[in-house]
Amino acid sequence: AAHEDNAHLPVAGPGPQAPGQQTASARQQQKETAGGENTKKQQTGGEAKPAPIGIAGAAALLPKDIRIEVAVTGDDRTSVFTRLSMKNYPTAAGSGSGSVDRPVNTEEERSPAKAQLGIIFSVVKAGKGIYTFVIGNGGRKTCVADVSFLLLERTTRARKKEYKAVQLPPGTGMKFKFLVPDAIFWDDEDRFSGSTEDSDSIMKFNSDTGLVWRERKDE
Repeated sequence: AAHEDNAHLPVAGPGPQAPGQQTASARQQQKETAGGENTKKQQTGGEAKPAPIGIAGAAALLPKDIRIEVAVTGDDRTSVFTRLSMKNYPTAAGSGSGSVDRPVNTEEERSPAKAQLGIIFSVVKAGKGIYTFVIGNGGRKTCVADVSFLLLERTTRARKKEYKAVQLPPGTGMKFKFLVPDAIFWDDEDRFSGSTEDSDSIMKFNSDTGLVWRERKDE
């Protein structure tokens, strides 16, 4: 193959310059280059910054009404599924007639690691209602999950509740029910004055606040 050595090719232009000497055109070109770089820095705000990781922009800094952190261990941890839904806030009779669970859109961050699968779900603004978080195992081996809830972050009603080492055998799931904006969980026995039960449902109530919360046994 042919080879060209550019060092031996003639170069058009002015003759040799004394050390440190510059032509007028060279000085003008340097000024234009420097001015362009300064203008570019002003427009972009300086040096380029790396893109944020996780939830982008200002949304990552906003307080969340609902934040759920899940850490799953086990050989089939990637088979674990989750779902967040809500239905109408309890009425004086305990629950709205015909109230149906509807899915809730969440921001989601995943941090898969060698030993566990980590997932964070968050809702910036959560409407008033009964929320149900489901975690299930669609695999063939038992998994173990730690589930942490942070409700109404940075408010006077803020509350954190954790469930450690939740067992998830194959083909099973676990439900966690809570109220917004009360930050009360269905299993918070100390938040209720009493309860009644019939063949179809369980009703819990608080005589001081007037809260009446009814759930069907098959839900």
